[in-house]
Amino acid sequence: QHINRPFVVSNDGPQVMKVVLPDSSVINLNSHSKLTYFASFSRKRTISFEGEALFEIKRDVHSPFVIKTVESEIKVLGTSFCVSTDLKNTSVIVSHGKVAFYSTLQLHDTLFLEKGDKGIYKAQGSSLEKQRNKDLNFLAWKDHHLVFEKTSMDKVIADLERYFKIKVEVKNPEIYQLSYTSEFTNPTLDEVLREMELVLNIKPEIAGNNILLNLK
Repeated sequence: QHINRPFVVSNDGPQVMKVVLPDSSVINLNSHSKLTYFASFSRKRTISFEGEALFEIKRDVHSPFVIKTVESEIKVLGTSFCVSTDLKNTSVIVSHGKVAFYSTLQLHDTLFLEKGDKGIYKAQGSSLEKQRNKDLNFLAWKDHHLVFEKTSMDKVIADLERYFKIKVEVKNPEIYQLSYTSEFTNPTLDEVLREMELVLNIKPEIAGNNILLNLK
């Protein structure tokens, strides 16, 4: 029947894709992400999702919005939050509003997340965990804004690898003892590496998509 006809939106390109659903909810879909909803969406606001996206859900007290991921679901009335999911884990970070996050294997165990909260579901062990979000760059892929505030180098490296889609190799382990403070808007990799070289006295070498870091 036509109400069971699926609509699939897939972002296979490098840019963020903006999707407006029939209820006026807005989803900013990161690359390599996909969502599916059905023609019956106007009556039952449920979608399936994989990848990473920022959800801005139109409030409707009579119709909760449900996002199905691997072995977990997120239920909201109206709010803004980021979802990142793969075959092993799903994480939810709430910008504002309130979110119910639960495992489909253990429905009685529900996390209620509010602004600044992060929920993590781990498929191995079917565990749910709630913590305060300390990741300043969880929306860097959308806002193109990188912030470091006395950030440990392992976190700096992880954020740079994720944002620029590169691999960083640390040649001198003493680099991991450093911390870094800076802020970038629409940064290029060269710009970030040049400043890190000046501030941290390190020597970066670029080899394709690989960056080698050494002390000067």
